[in-house]
Amino acid sequence: MDNQHIKKDQLKMYHKNQLSLEETDSLLTHISECTYCADLFAASFIENDCIIPAPKTLKESILLHVKKKKSNATKRQLFFYSMRVCTAMCGALFLLFSSSWKDAMISNTLSTYTNANADTIMDTMNESIFQFTDQINETMNMFIFNKHITNNNGGNNND
Repeated sequence: MDNQHIKKDQLKMYHKNQLSLEETDSLLTHISECTYCADLFAASFIENDCIIPAPKTLKESILLHVKKKKSNATKRQLFFYSMRVCTAMCGALFLLFSSSWKDAMISNTLSTYTNANADTIMDTMNESIFQFTDQINETMNMFIFNKHITNNNGGNNND
């Protein structure tokens, strides 16, 4: 059987379990190596009605299983979405109350100083904020000026 293809009577004997263990082993080994015989072997199952029919409720059970998976996925998505919303709300509340707590602490600290000290602290804070704002304005002006020059140079190159 090594150099020859299997015969139909050998396949019939295989389906009826009439081959010896050595013959079965030799037959299956040859089928695994020869595509022609593998095709014959597969076709023999159809001819001998060896294929088991699917249960009639298979389609319904598959569809039910898919619907269950979809509803679980939807519930899981809703859960994670609500967790993100809750986390964002907690963060916002934390920021809200921590800033009001800081304002209260600053006002308590400032009220313990005399008016002169409070004015000096406020003036220092205002001066720092103005300096920071001026730096931002200068940087933005330089950026806009450089962009304007770049655009004008690009326009002059075409002339």
